[in-house]
Amino acid sequence: WFPPRERAAIAEMVARLLRCNRTLTFVWLPEERAYAPARGYGLTPEEEAELAPVRFRAGDFPIMDRLLAGETVSGMRDDGHVSREMMERYGSWSYALAPMVGSHGEPLGILAAYSREPRPFGGSDLRILEGMARNAGLALENARLVEQFEAAARIKSEFIDSMSHEMRTPLNVIFGYLEMLEEHVPEETPGRLLMERIHHSAGAMLGLVNTLLDIGRIETGRVPLKVETFPVAHVFEDLQHVFTPMARQRGIDFACGTEGELGLVTTDRLKLIEILNNLLSNAFKFTSQG
Repeated sequence: WFPPRERAAIAEMVARLLRCNRTLTFVWLPEERAYAPARGYGLTPEEEAELAPVRFRAGDFPIMDRLLAGETVSGMRDDGHVSREMMERYGSWSYALAPMVGSHGEPLGILAAYSREPRPFGGSDLRILEGMARNAGLALENARLVEQFEAAARIKSEFIDSMSHEMRTPLNVIFGYLEMLEEHVPEETPGRLLMERIHHSAGAMLGLVNTLLDIGRIETGRVPLKVETFPVAHVFEDLQHVFTPMARQRGIDFACGTEGELGLVTTDRLKLIEILNNLLSNAFKFTSQG
């Protein structure tokens, strides 16, 4: 959750604002309970590669506990608070380190500035560095929260996808048995009317399942379209079959017919039927008997 481009941009901005020759960003590794160099400015690729495996933990240097406590520290290379050998190796005389912390005070990283000039960083420099560290900490925390949210959304979408498929299986079995029974039950009998109600309820449930499945797909950015060519009249036959039981139950006259040959249409059949189902469902909802 700390992209390399952002690390480099922060390191360069600190160097320009504080007029120093080298800067480093460190990230906090909770599993190791240590700071690790992330990206620098003014360092050669060889120097960055050399620093990459280095870890700084509480107790390694006197200033580490102060940084973990959220305190900004600065000084010179011979003050005994940092590694003089490392400062000399990278040609630095003075240093300033500001911790990046989360909203609850947890460590997130460090912004570090180093100067080859034999002078300490001034008060204005430290205030700039602290402000940069504070803003960088907020950005890091927001990036981490976004990553956690996206992970949770993926888990939810996977669950919806799995649940929807599991629910469709028994519904398809219900439809299969209904079609078998309808062949042996006469029209306009109590048994046939009851079966039509069951068919309608199962169809409504299947529509909800398909909608739920589409919601999960929309959130993951993968809504498939199954484009096919089919007679338009078949769509009206499906609507007649689904909504006739509802019309009878509500005492509404409902007819779904066509005049002449409507020909073929090329689209996603299920999506088209779903749209028409929603329109008719609303029409039934706000229509009285008659």
